[in-house]
Amino acid sequence: MNVHIRKKMPAIIGFLFGLCMMINAFPPFVHAQTTKADVVDQIRLLDANGQSKTSFHEYEDVKIEIEWSMKSAIQPKDQLTIELPKELQAYNEKVSMKDANGQSIGQCIATKTILTCTYDEAVKDKANVKGSLLIQAQIKSMEEKEVTKKLTFQVNGKTYNVPVHIIGHDVKEDPETIVLKRNDSKATQASQTTTGVLNEQAHIQIVKVDQEDQNQLLQGAQFDLLQNGKIIDSLVTDINGKATSKELPDGTYTLKETKAPTGYQLLAKTIDIKLENKQDILMIVPNAKEPGSLKVIKKDSETSAVLKGAEFQLYDEEGHIASQLKTTDQNGVALFEKLASGQYLLKETKAPEGYNKSDVTFSVKIVAGEITQLEVKNEKQKVLPKQPSSSGTGVGIPVKKPDSPTTVTKRPSTSTGTTVNKQKSDNKSSSKLPQTGDTAGSMAPILGAFLILAAIRLKI
Repeated sequence: MNVHIRKKMPAIIGFLFGLCMMINAFPPFVHAQTTKADVVDQIRLLDANGQSKTSFHEYEDVKIEIEWSMKSAIQPKDQLTIELPKELQAYNEKVSMKDANGQSIGQCIATKTILTCTYDEAVKDKANVKGSLLIQAQIKSMEEKEVTKKLTFQVNGKTYNVPVHIIGHDVKEDPETIVLKRNDSKATQASQTTTGVLNEQAHIQIVKVDQEDQNQLLQGAQFDLLQNGKIIDSLVTDINGKATSKELPDGTYTLKETKAPTGYQLLAKTIDIKLENKQDILMIVPNAKEPGSLKVIKKDSETSAVLKGAEFQLYDEEGHIASQLKTTDQNGVALFEKLASGQYLLKETKAPEGYNKSDVTFSVKIVAGEITQLEVKNEKQKVLPKQPSSSGTGVGIPVKKPDSPTTVTKRPSTSTGTTVNKQKSDNKSSSKLPQTGDTAGSMAPILGAFLILAAIRLKI
């Protein structure tokens, strides 16, 4: 009996080894923890005070209230994914999920456009769970001056539309003052009655934006808020480009920028603001980027001595002249100043005396607030020796007529140098890690099946 088992042992081992290979060849199954799509009961837009609102200004804060309910049982780590409309930008933060009793049952991680919500242990095996989310966001910059449209939300792939009226603004150069009326309720397809309550005092909100790209919100701008020449508050814009003053009574105030965001020009003029009727004020303040500079240094290609008199022309990416013609001075320097950030092309139009002009077109990148330096070298013009004179009284040098050309048969080179083929390599001497899409991994289940068949063939 033992002899019989020993004879069958190789087949048994081969069968088990092949079975293991086939099992390991397939990835483990992972359950996608996503709740059902149809979970939203209502989506509402609220103002900063929590009142329903259907009309907003560009850059105005908006609260998004999402009421939801789960009919079937949910489990910890199940997820709810919310994609915001393109017109809204969420503040990067964590949002608590709460049930109808106000108990925390999960948490959402908010980015600019996506919220990923994960339930915690409080929901284990529970059904008919109801709750709500409150998301802090703001209206993004709009191309239209004024528009009524539907905001499209995607919740677990299902679409929900919420009508809204948005008022755009053009603040290319000067700051703009917007009065945020608490009872602002322009009619939309789903207009609601708003009963906003006025505060006893109001706030001044600042939004700092790039002058050219107003969807680029600027962090780090510092302001002093003055009344009658005295500083009553200091403000710094956050990662969302916003800063809000303390509560203020009605009156006239002056806003002064004391520090611009990195890479931007300081706003030279002050801004007068008048608070009336205890209404909040939103200030959209654009900043222009600091100009950059290009410093061209002309040198001799052999001695590196600086060269005077080289002329250069600067062009933008489209080939348009971007600055006046510049000539290198006695220090070999040509300086292009007050350039907007971006890519430029530089060409030499005239070489220094006694040098060859460079035919190279240089691509340079200008960065706001920085000096980009470029070194350009020139070769000296070659001076040809004078030909000997065939006349005159001097001692002439006889000119020998060249012999007739002869044909030389070039023999194949016998160099022992190593030839390197850059396109192919010796696979025998290299090791390769498996890559996505490789077919090498597919051999494992085939080999496993072969071992199993071999084991059966040997009659385990």
